[in-house]
Amino acid sequence: MSDKPVDAGKIKRLVPIVPASSFIVQCIPEMIERLKQLTDSARGQNIKVLLKRATANEKPTGHCLRLTFRTNAEANGANSVSAASIGGWSAKPRGAIRCNA
Repeated sequence: MSDKPVDAGKIKRLVPIVPASSFIVQCIPEMIERLKQLTDSARGQNIKVLLKRATANEKPTGHCLRLTFRTNAEANGANSVSAASIGGWSAKPRGAIRCNA
C-alpha cells in the first residue's frame, strides 16, 4: 500500500440514497428467497447487472458498494459492531481501502 495521499477527485464513490426504506423492508423476504436460489458467483453477477442498469456505468460492483458503506459508516461514527454485522466483515480497525469505480 502506498503512503502517497490519494487525490479524492479521482475516486468516484456511489452513496446510496434511500427515500423508500419502507418499500425496501417490504421486499427483503422476497429478495432473501431469490438469493438463496443463486450460487455465490451468480449473486455477484446479478448485483453487477442491477448496478449497471441503475447507474449506466459498468465499473461499480457489490464489493465497491460494500467498501463505500464501510467508509461512510466509519466517517459518520456509526456503531462499528452494527456496521460490521450489516456489511459482513469483522469489527477490527482497518487501513485505507480504495475502490476506483
